Amino acid sequence: HSEGGITVARWGGGEFNGHIISGWTCTAPPRPSFDGVRAPLTTPLLAISFESDPWFPGPYAGSCATKFGTRKDARQVILPGAGHETASYPQARTAVLQFLRDHTVR
Repeated sequence: HSEGGITVARWGGGEFNGHIISGWTCTAPPRPSFDGVRAPLTTPLLAISFESDPWFPGPYAGSCATKFGTRKDARQVILPGAGHETASYPQARTAVLQFLRDHTVR
């Protein structure tokens, strides 16, 4: 979550079954090394953020969905209003649980 979400978005390795980006917008034009999503195109992604996050104003505002590119298995959950702590929202918890169910190797 948050800085961890930035780390997940910047991770380019393919050794995980999926990436969950929480509390980050994947948007950082002033810092190109932080902008975008680096996961392989075949890695499933779930990004969860708020409509407005006070930690990421101005040029950092945005949505990871605009950085998904041609990924077929990527979903963005935008929580209503302003906030940062995504885990306290049932919609976010439900999305994480479903993502884990969908992408856990059995």
